[in-house]
Amino acid sequence: GPPGPPGKLSPEEWAKIRDTINRLAQEFRPELQRLGADIKSVQRVLKKIDQRLAALEREVRRVRTTGEVIPIVKSTDSTKGTPSDINAKGISSQPIAVGYDTTLRIVHRAGKNAVAGLELNALRTVTGAPFIGTSAVEGIAPEVRLWKAYVSVWKKNRYLLTMGDFDLRLTKFTLSEPDPDFYTRIRRDDDRAYTLRGVRLHYRLGKIRLAAALARSRPNFDNARLGSWSLTNFLTALGGAPTEPVVMAARATMPFKALRRGTLGATWLRLRDRQTDKNADIWGADIELSLTKRLTLRGDYAEADTSEFPSGSDTDNAAYDVALGWAAGGPLYLGVGYRRVEQNYYAPGDWGLGAAASWRRAVDYKGYYATASYRLASNLSLGATYADYDQITGPNKFKRTLIRVNWRPTKKCTVLAGLEQNKIENAVTWTDSYYTLRLRYSFNPTTSLDAVYQYVDQEYDPTN
Repeated sequence: GPPGPPGKLSPEEWAKIRDTINRLAQEFRPELQRLGADIKSVQRVLKKIDQRLAALEREVRRVRTTGEVIPIVKSTDSTKGTPSDINAKGISSQPIAVGYDTTLRIVHRAGKNAVAGLELNALRTVTGAPFIGTSAVEGIAPEVRLWKAYVSVWKKNRYLLTMGDFDLRLTKFTLSEPDPDFYTRIRRDDDRAYTLRGVRLHYRLGKIRLAAALARSRPNFDNARLGSWSLTNFLTALGGAPTEPVVMAARATMPFKALRRGTLGATWLRLRDRQTDKNADIWGADIELSLTKRLTLRGDYAEADTSEFPSGSDTDNAAYDVALGWAAGGPLYLGVGYRRVEQNYYAPGDWGLGAAASWRRAVDYKGYYATASYRLASNLSLGATYADYDQITGPNKFKRTLIRVNWRPTKKCTVLAGLEQNKIENAVTWTDSYYTLRLRYSFNPTTSLDAVYQYVDQEYDPTN
């Protein structure tokens, strides 16, 4: 059978075991003492290593490095001479040309409430290659440029102060670049912000949010990146000096309760010619109001006073946009709006100062637009916009059509397809059609792929 429990030791047996342990302890006492000292020494070394590793981990977390590489492949072909696109930019037949736009960003956490950032950019365009709508960047030799360097400090829920280079965007009318997706630079300009050098402050005063900036533009960067959209070229087109303008901007927003809830905003922008001390002022106001649970009203208004410049004006210089949106319930959204931009509304972003047929910043028109979106499934949605405008001072007509499809087959992959067609009907008919296919794939939290293919078709019909 199984063995029974061990028997109890007698007092004599316990005494023998105790004597043996004491004898061994006395015999090996020197070795045990040395071993204890060594263990304490090892523990001290391990503690120091742990402290150094913790400090290194904290430092690594302070520095974050991100970047992107954008290869750009272009080719054009003309079947009828040398056409121009809708912005009057010449297009000639060219073989396939390859360029790139590479960015490296390094952000260092300098303290609990401060960061320092650095952004390097390497841009390569190909001489003679077509860059539709942005001819100013053609032929730039490959170079690495310091795009941004800045320091930001903040206090939570109170203020954020940035010194150095920063992006500034206000409202759609006062300071916002044209939609860049029709042009060469697919990614960099998507935020529609101008990059300036100076000081920017965001401050929260109760429920009121304030923002202010005092800065200068950087023409050696912006002229190449934006062409006629740059702030320097904007003042030059008005008759100012071709120098870096001083930029002064302020914006305030405040929530309020009326019907349900709403937000009021006010914006002021001044561009000052440093050589002539002349100013171009653009100011505006905007509102967003929830009329009901499903009905939202949005409005934007702006005026541009550029009368101090030879080509400026302070009459017929207003722009406004009013839109009503209705979330019909479930996956459907509908919206209608009315827009009017007068012929002398001169503001940054080529408003009124580019080609007469420019769709990027068209002026001298008024009319209605409608938009709709529908979610067919949790990973598939459709959207469409149609605008029908008339010229304020003449017989021309402007029509715009947008169709968008957004499909997410997996959690990591998104496919976007779209068509945009812009048509201007006057003595001649201009039609620009943009067919775009875009794939975004996320390999992991730090690495992703964004591939865009765009086919652009320009048609010019002198016989209408």
